[in-house]
Amino acid sequence: MILTLALIPLACSAEYISDVSLPDGSRYTGESKNGLFEGKGELKWANGKRYEGFFKSGLMSGQGKLIDANGDTYEGMFKNGLDNGAGTYKFRGGDIYVGNFEDGQISGRGELTTTNGGKYIGDFQGGYYQGKGHLHYPDGKTYEGDFVIGLPQGSGKLTIPGVGVYTGQFLKGSYHGKGVFTFDNGAKYDGDFENGKWNGEGVVTSDSIGVYRGHFKNGTYNGYGVYIDSKGKRFEGTWENGKLISSKGSEN
Repeated sequence: MILTLALIPLACSAEYISDVSLPDGSRYTGESKNGLFEGKGELKWANGKRYEGFFKSGLMSGQGKLIDANGDTYEGMFKNGLDNGAGTYKFRGGDIYVGNFEDGQISGRGELTTTNGGKYIGDFQGGYYQGKGHLHYPDGKTYEGDFVIGLPQGSGKLTIPGVGVYTGQFLKGSYHGKGVFTFDNGAKYDGDFENGKWNGEGVVTSDSIGVYRGHFKNGTYNGYGVYIDSKGKRFEGTWENGKLISSKGSEN
């Protein structure tokens, strides 16, 4: 909202200094021009919200600091009354975002650090992780790749300390599509994923167990497949929940 003011003229200047209370209970102290906030000033709202910085044509524009009534603080660039450009947003809970803003929203390149140990560096849109980024989870996991509306989606790499590394496709935060999961113990699954589980065609290899190539469902052998154990013995046929139920024979 653009507010007009009662003005006190400055000698030998086209600008004015103002110190007025406004109809909504807010109070403005600072420079004005042509009846509008213009230049440097301070605006205090009745609910405790406060802005210190520059104004243009009655709106917050340029460098400034906005302290919200809830305790959140933004310091950086403003345009047309909103956060626009580079700035730092400190949430009342302690989380901190440093980066770009567009029309009052976190958008563009930035870095978000949370009090629980998490950190995200990358692209944002409308306040969400969106585009390319690197996320360090509070529990130590790391993800690098594509994000859509705050979740891993597209191509990416997830590293889980003490478990292994997944590289491949994601959908809404889960393994979904083609991918490879390499376990820390050397075992590996290469194939189709659905909703975070082995589903479809794939190959699992392990030095201690052997190799299975075939169909999977919900993370286990299901459907037609061939299993060769660590001693070279072959089992081929139809599997159900990890068990061979119809065999084409075996060979040593």
